[in-house]
Amino acid sequence: MISMASRQSPAFTRRMAALKRIVAEGHDIVSRAIGEKTVAVVRARTLEGRDMTGARFAPYSVDYAKQRKAKGLPTTPDLSLSGKLLRALRWERNGSLTRIYVSTSRRGRISNYDLARIHHFGARAGRRHNAVIPPRPFFGLTPSDWVTVREAAKAALEKVLSVK
Repeated sequence: MISMASRQSPAFTRRMAALKRIVAEGHDIVSRAIGEKTVAVVRARTLEGRDMTGARFAPYSVDYAKQRKAKGLPTTPDLSLSGKLLRALRWERNGSLTRIYVSTSRRGRISNYDLARIHHFGARAGRRHNAVIPPRPFFGLTPSDWVTVREAAKAALEKVLSVK
């Protein structure tokens, strides 16, 4: 019988432990960083009144802006009147991907998903559907948003890869 033994250096042992950590929890850490940063970026940009290209949202109609002003509400769109839409932004790890979505819970007559769809793509509203809600595409990332999300993912990956 032939046998062989080897001695592992402490550095090798630390590196192997780091690799095991990457396999065990690294994907979750990176997915969390991507998901949380993407949701935060979309929320912040939307509250600034900017769409997924970085342009200002289409303004309210003159009549609607007057109604809002009379109620003491802002007259520039930021899609946050009730806060339901922005609170409905979620993320989840979906296999090897990080999925960003709008929740579909129905607690009232219109779901958060419907609200998001209406704001993103626009719609006709009112009793006779003669009012037009212009599209305000909030759900997406600008090139600078992508850089921010990539940096968050990179920082998370570096945290996972660090060997102490």
